[in-house]
Amino acid sequence: MHGKRVLIADDDAFYRKRIADIFKNCGIGYTMVDSGVDLVKELLARPADYACILTDIYMEAMSGLEAASMIRARFENLPIVVMTGDDCLETEIDARRIGISYYLKKPFGKQELLAVISRYAPDLAAKGHVENSHC
Repeated sequence: MHGKRVLIADDDAFYRKRIADIFKNCGIGYTMVDSGVDLVKELLARPADYACILTDIYMEAMSGLEAASMIRARFENLPIVVMTGDDCLETEIDARRIGISYYLKKPFGKQELLAVISRYAPDLAAKGHVENSHC
């Protein structure tokens, strides 16, 4: 593996494909999993590989917030971006209490996603030519 990547967890195939397409087109490295359990396992197996976490909140077995809480306890400086279609203020407050870096509301556009990556993983964004209008 060359350089750092974004570790992404979402159980929704539509969003996994959408994010993968955006990152591929922009040259941003990523690893995709479909559960909170696999998110934690992958990060613990290869912590040095990841510059940022991007996780859905609502997933089976282990939610993104549960995974984020476990990750934050062990990796206090790793940026964690949570994604959700939930408009509930209480969910956002819970996420902020855990120490997430950004609360990204679905549906989101390509430019919004890339702006978040540029902010929380600027080295990946620069390597991936995020500023390039063709990505």
